[in-house]
Amino acid sequence: MLSKLFVRTVGLLPRGFIKRIGMMQAKSPLLHRIVVRGRSWIEGGDMVIQQGIGAGLKIQPGPSNFGYVMGTSEPETQNAMKEHIKPGDCFWDIGCNVGFLSVIGARLVGNDGVVYAFDPVPNHTQIAEQNVRANKFTHAKVFQMAISDKVGSAKFAVAEIPAQSTLTEAGFNREGSVIIEVKTSSVDDLIEHQAYTPPNVVKIDVEGAEVDVLKGMTNTLRNHRPTIILDTHGEHMKCAGILAQADYWCSTSDHPDRAVEESEYFCQLLATPTERRKDTTAATTVAAV
Repeated sequence: MLSKLFVRTVGLLPRGFIKRIGMMQAKSPLLHRIVVRGRSWIEGGDMVIQQGIGAGLKIQPGPSNFGYVMGTSEPETQNAMKEHIKPGDCFWDIGCNVGFLSVIGARLVGNDGVVYAFDPVPNHTQIAEQNVRANKFTHAKVFQMAISDKVGSAKFAVAEIPAQSTLTEAGFNREGSVIIEVKTSSVDDLIEHQAYTPPNVVKIDVEGAEVDVLKGMTNTLRNHRPTIILDTHGEHMKCAGILAQADYWCSTSDHPDRAVEESEYFCQLLATPTERRKDTTAATTVAAV
């Protein structure tokens, strides 16, 4: 009862304010601890996403972003997914955290589609599996592994703030991080040697290791031509260069009709095969005439 009252009370706050708190707590350990303390009221039971394209789905946010319950987290990603994921598609969620976008993707692809969700943090995948089961999405599978350009294992820094956990060297020296050994694989290897269904849409959010993910999916980019929704962390132009070499057109999710430009640090790339963009442009021109 108290947990539902807490969610309803938070739901009365302005959406922009909730989003701002979510973004700030992802950078501030102190604010993160305060948010986690408040969120402890609702842990242990399924909540329901309050708004957005995931509205009505069951979600347990665990130690992650309470915006998952409100449905306010990652609005640009949600919009891009709604635009590009179709019923029957295969959606790969690389860096799935607790599966917020995974369950949304599972709703969008429907029972005839497939969702693969990947995260190397044991607690994340455990909660993601709970969220998939709670929504009875038998077509969604969760895998505890890091997606990279190599098959094997690697050191992984689990940060005090879960969203900052990373394969990169930057995470190893971060205060409060715990180093674990994780299984690694590449997109190409999973498709070519382990019979995973090739993706139609791939979401990548791996806290600085996105270049390695792209290097490990060169055959997939060439042969299967998925749409890529990619959170970058200071490497967006390098990522855009790799995708351009694979004949992709790169924009950002908030400005999908404008080619990506330099930015200070973070941007979310939306990469579309050039032939699909030409088809879309041609169709738009015909419709206008």
